Amino acid sequence: LRAYYSDAALARGAEVFEVPDVKPLPSVIAVPQLSWHQEMDDSTFLSALHGRSLPSWGAPCLVRCAYLFLRNGRRDGLKALLLLAQGLRGNAELSRSHVAHETLAYFTMHMVHYYSASLGWSVAREPFAAFVARCEQLVSPTLYDKFYSDSLLFSCEARSSLLLPDLRPLPDLVPQLR
Repeated sequence: LRAYYSDAALARGAEVFEVPDVKPLPSVIAVPQLSWHQEMDDSTFLSALHGRSLPSWGAPCLVRCAYLFLRNGRRDGLKALLLLAQGLRGNAELSRSHVAHETLAYFTMHMVHYYSASLGWSVAREPFAAFVARCEQLVSPTLYDKFYSDSLLFSCEARSSLLLPDLRPLPDLVPQLR
């Protein structure tokens, strides 16, 4: 304990909670460095996606899929993203991933479209790595929590169909597209 607390802090700690005053306690949560978007270019990502060989199928993967599919327009991009979600739900290993969740897929496509339109960003010309450098909050696995309650988002119905947010509406795209 002496590596973290002074003698005075240890003495006070017998009566009240004391924060380490010599050096902080080590974290029990390992936070990986977000470098997957830099190590894999967009075409390599799409090849790995179609080959089902991506190293991770979490929220950042879903954001990247939405970004790349949006290059084909919102309607076609959303259709491709929802087909991917449906297909992955049939895969035992990937059926519980973020990518296999229809409501999250729609939400993610909407948010990527909203942020890109807000920035005047060209998804067709710019690589995903540059986009995520500007909008890092999009790859947060809890981005949804301002819009959806956990009980709604993690329901069976939300996984296999589109449910609208129950906490607050999605941001309006119309002003951004004018």
